[in-house]
Amino acid sequence: MGRTRGSLLTIAARALLLAALGVGTVGCGDSHSACTAPIPNVYCIRLVGGAPDGGHNGCTDVGAGIVCEAGEWKCPAGSIPLQQCDCEGGGAPGAPRSCTSASFKVHGQLAVPGAATGNGAPAPPTSQDFLLHVDPVAASVVSFTEMTVDRAMTTTDGSSFDVASGFRVGLPGACGSDVTYSTFRFSVDGPTGTLAGTGTGTANVGVGDELFSYPVTLTFTGTLDQAGPAFDLTAASDPFHPTDLRASRPLPSSATAHLVAGGESITLVPLQTTLGLVLGFAFPAAPLPRYGTVYDVQVTPWQDLAGNAGATPGQLTTRAAPLLVAGEDFEDPSAVSGDGLIVDATALPPISGQRSAILLDDQFASDPALQSPHIAARLKVAPGDTVVRFAVRPFSHATSPSTQGITMQAGVPGGAISTAVLPAQETLTTSAPSSSGSLGLGDVRTVELPLPAGVTSEVIVDLHARTWSSCGGLPQVRAGYLVDDLRVE
Repeated sequence: MGRTRGSLLTIAARALLLAALGVGTVGCGDSHSACTAPIPNVYCIRLVGGAPDGGHNGCTDVGAGIVCEAGEWKCPAGSIPLQQCDCEGGGAPGAPRSCTSASFKVHGQLAVPGAATGNGAPAPPTSQDFLLHVDPVAASVVSFTEMTVDRAMTTTDGSSFDVASGFRVGLPGACGSDVTYSTFRFSVDGPTGTLAGTGTGTANVGVGDELFSYPVTLTFTGTLDQAGPAFDLTAASDPFHPTDLRASRPLPSSATAHLVAGGESITLVPLQTTLGLVLGFAFPAAPLPRYGTVYDVQVTPWQDLAGNAGATPGQLTTRAAPLLVAGEDFEDPSAVSGDGLIVDATALPPISGQRSAILLDDQFASDPALQSPHIAARLKVAPGDTVVRFAVRPFSHATSPSTQGITMQAGVPGGAISTAVLPAQETLTTSAPSSSGSLGLGDVRTVELPLPAGVTSEVIVDLHARTWSSCGGLPQVRAGYLVDDLRVE
């Protein structure tokens, strides 16, 4: 029976690929005709002394190919399948730690032949730094930067790698900045844990809502990356608007995460891609995390694609809760419950009394002094209460401003959240003077939020205008709101 070939990489070439990563193997082939089953995808490794030695065995010794014995494919005596071989720490100093994959920190120099700037075009990039993960069994590579991740298939002759056309590697800058490579080739030196290669492609550099393209060539080198994943947990988190926990390196698709504090656990949502990777974790819609709480972050498995374990993920701390009040009319700025810009008639006509709060995050606003993207209040709840009520009045320089990205919610720490339904656009019916000139005003109306399930003695009201992302396309002119008379009834 002849040697069997895989569709993307011959079995023998896969074995040589592993050898290039510092793992000695031979191809699994046999000429015996007694075995009717196809040759299995198994790599046979000969051990030093014939047995493992606690993670420092002779995985780099070349073993024998799989053989046919009594009608079955088996590894010869004195060798075992690669899947049973623990190569961690084996091989030459600095060699990859994993039998099947390794990650490299890559630094590249970009050359842009005949690049010309002008008409707002930015200077072309001159360098590119990224992580490159090489998986010899899957015959694939993964590039990773803060903004971009991609996976592509690769072919190899055992020591060099040729990545499929269309492989993307991210660039610093606006959303969409990357290089798409038509050629991307490299070689790995297993004993030194290094690689070197070249690529050609097109750099796409985003500036605002425009994208500029340049032909580029890349020359790069890489060193073995043995650092595990990590989170940046330095900033206090807002329970209503927590930031996603982005890992510093891609995680396996099986990764899960929880926040644990005081006997309570919140299951986080994996940020998965169609590439079979987890880039981090998002918070679920409920429960609402508790204010002023330190959560232990637990991730399983807490390792990158190459099996490099991270240090303890750390702890996430939430911001302090607003001041507990019976109601919020914003008349006393020194005793306000939580966040929110409070204005009087010199800025905008208040809804009632002498003052109202403002909710506004609009890059087109002509008066930055009116920007106030967040209003929060912590209100007492009495027996028999069923709803949160407050007055709002929309305003804008536009005639039909959008409400996209604006939320009005009430929540129970550790429990449920209720959300108001806003129209897609606000209707403005009159105008009034303001500190930024004449503004259109809508009618005053009352917003009602059902008290969330499980509420007891208090509820937190959160009004928020999300800041526009450079990755979100062209922004729309958004409505602002005067807000007043927050109460529970």
